[in-house]
Amino acid sequence: MGILHTDMSIRKIRAKAGRSFARLDMDIVRSAELTNAEIGLMLRLLNLPDAWEYSDAGYHHVYPADGQTTLRTQLKSLEAKGFIQRIHHQRDDRGLFLKTTLIIHEIIDKQ
Repeated sequence: MGILHTDMSIRKIRAKAGRSFARLDMDIVRSAELTNAEIGLMLRLLNLPDAWEYSDAGYHHVYPADGQTTLRTQLKSLEAKGFIQRIHHQRDDRGLFLKTTLIIHEIIDKQ
């Protein structure tokens, strides 16, 4: 049987100045309602270029580690929690959406 350690310390190894980095509001990181996976997805979404034409398949091609089903589940969860908003612009002849814009809220208004 192993030994249970109740006191642990955290050591951080930080990147040197001048390397690329991501900016993320700490409210996202500290949010108790977001899972670690959702925080990671928010970080990636917020750091995509502004002109990025988002699609689940395109995102999955760039970041293939999670399956498309996992990605869709996380997006729906972030949408339900107010971090993502979908705006549907156009429909085709069959009623399917042709263009959807994702608005990603780094900070959400809880009021």
